[in-house]
Amino acid sequence: MTAKRTKDRDANDVVGLQLRFREDLRSRLADAARANARSLNAEIVQRLESSIEQEDRAFGPQTVALLQSISDELDRISRITGKDWFNDAETNRASSLLVRDLVRAKYVPDTSYLEALVDLNRKKLPNRERAEALIQELSYCRVITSVKSNLASNAKLEVTELPENRWRSEDYDALRFDLGDDERENLRQKLGELKALLIVLNDLNSEEEEILRPQREAAKRGEALYAAIMAAARPDSDSGP
Repeated sequence: MTAKRTKDRDANDVVGLQLRFREDLRSRLADAARANARSLNAEIVQRLESSIEQEDRAFGPQTVALLQSISDELDRISRITGKDWFNDAETNRASSLLVRDLVRAKYVPDTSYLEALVDLNRKKLPNRERAEALIQELSYCRVITSVKSNLASNAKLEVTELPENRWRSEDYDALRFDLGDDERENLRQKLGELKALLIVLNDLNSEEEEILRPQREAAKRGEALYAAIMAAARPDSDSGP
């Protein structure tokens, strides 16, 4: 039977390959094969596959790109400070922060949530700006005294109202104390508009929390993993030399 040419072979075809080893390497492979309860051929194939997989992980395109970016950042900060990152405390600290930010900014596994946040902020902005204008006006007219939480935060937003007999005109400083019916109705409408806007903003804030929750939970798990790795790598202080 004529052997297939290389270009005609399927990825799952089993092919023969003659290898030459030094005796000491063959002996080590044979010992490992016996320990793993497999043939010498299976041991060699397993080790080759594992080696290639490890090399792909260590020197794949993402890793190579990351290492190049880190190298560029370390070189950049060394040129700025005139010191090496590995023998100057301040340069070392700045370098570690730059590398951390680089990994976070450029190598986030899933960035789809960022697009959702951008879209959400587009909805928030006009509502927030209008609410801020109403809060300023209604606070001056003593329709409300405060807004619980900051409009820029994601905490629940609430207004504290004053009784209508304490409301005052925008012309208060000109000694116009009494509100006409039209002015009072106008303030009621603006108060209602503000309450409606705060409901919208609260809903959008809740939506933002849902978008960010998986990222925050992943960050907590990552920090816990980091702590566990560091604890495992730290030598036991109670153990002997």
